Order: sequence, then structure tokens, then C-alpha cells
Amino acid sequence: MSALSGKRVLNTRAVEQQAALDQLLLQCEAIPISFPCIAIEQLASTTKLDAELRHAAAGGYAWVLFTSTNTATSVEGRLRELGLRLSARVGAVGKTTAAAVERWLGRPLDFVSEEQRAVALAANLPISPGAHVLIPTSTRARSDLAETLRRRGAHPCVVEAYRTVEVAGGWRMVGEFDAVAFASPSAVAGFLQRMIAGGLRPRDLERVAIGCIGPTTFQAAIDAGFSTAVQASTHSLDGLVAALEQGISALAEREASTGS
Repeated sequence: MSALSGKRVLNTRAVEQQAALDQLLLQCEAIPISFPCIAIEQLASTTKLDAELRHAAAGGYAWVLFTSTNTATSVEGRLRELGLRLSARVGAVGKTTAAAVERWLGRPLDFVSEEQRAVALAANLPISPGAHVLIPTSTRARSDLAETLRRRGAHPCVVEAYRTVEVAGGWRMVGEFDAVAFASPSAVAGFLQRMIAGGLRPRDLERVAIGCIGPTTFQAAIDAGFSTAVQASTHSLDGLVAALEQGISALAEREASTGS
């Protein structure tokens, strides 16, 4: 039996992304609770994005890099609307993002970073100095990827493809829960904001398991003060569920040893 059996787990992903994690939690006989802490919004204007995608379709970039499934979805939509196809090598962070891009690209990607970290993609990407690289991303994305590529002599162009916004309020609606699943630093920030609005602090969750999908999200949770955070050993939704199981088990052992 899974350590998550019967446990109430907050799914903090955007509404349209919750189904896949919910399904994995249900397979562990957990009780997924929808508590979106971020929302994905389209840009008010896609003029800049469209111009760079046209440039990429015309051969102006050696590489186009994807760091999330949200980026993949946004770019796919614009390419379809514009009637374009990418004329560049394509890379992605992690298998989940790669699979999303491959579905509409219709072929395997040219490079996939095994680690769920943009800096790992930049460090290992087979590029030559002077290469031009297009990076469609969120309005709140970190700059690690572009900075690492720049240090390697490449010329990265970062263009916004969608907006990530925090969901406010509604803490009183959540009820009791045993664990929280984080799949991005933005979700951590949104969750923290909703907690504080509800009159709570991270120290109030010392008996709640916190699962984080990768190192960047884990660091965001630690920095926010979530002391029970556990990082997934494999940076995927399956790994996130395993981290939640690990966190629940660790808390049970701790309570058994202290008699609390």
C-alpha cells in the first residue's frame, strides 16, 4: 500500500494541468484536492513572439529551446495560427516537455536534457560559438538558461510566449490536508501568498509533506520556509508522487519516534 493511501494532497498546478497529477495520486489511493496557485494566460499581444517564430521558420536560429509544456503549447498555437514550421534544431528540458513538443513537431527532438533544469540544458547543448538560439518562455522565467548560453559564446534571444500569474485568495476553502505538491517555483510563490492571506505561515505546515518536482522548485520551497520539503529524485510527475510518498513516510516515522 502506498504511503499516500487516504491522504489529502493539494494539487497546486494550474487548472488545465492538474489532471495528469490527479490521476497518479488516485492510483496511489490518495485524495487529490484542487488548489491551483498559478494560472496560465495568453499574451495580450503576440507581435514580438510571432516575429521571432517567423525568423526561426526562415532559418534565422540554429536552435529553439523549450523549458516547459506551457511554452510548447503556446508556441504550437502560434505556429499553427501563422502556418509556420520551425527550421532549426529543437531542444527541451526533461522528458515531459520533450514529449509535448514531439507530439506536434512530429519527430524526435535534437537534444533533451535529462535533468529538469534549464541550466543543465544550456550546459550540455551541442552548440558552436556564435550560434543564435531562440528561447520562448514565461514572463516570469529565470535567466539561467540565457546566461549560461551567453557564457558559452551563443547569442540567445528570450521571447515571452505566455504569462504565469499567481492565484489569490480562497485559503479558507482548502480544509484539512496532509501533503502539498509543487511543480514549479511560481506555484510555491502563489501558495505562500495564499497561506499568508489566510493568516498562516510555513511553520504551521511542519506536519505536512511538501513534494517538489525538481531542484529549482525545491530551493524555492526551502527559501520560503517549508522545512518538510522533499525533492523528487526523477524530475517528472511520477518522481513528484514518489517524493510525496517519501515525505509522508518521513513525517510518520518522526511522529512515531517522538510519540507525538
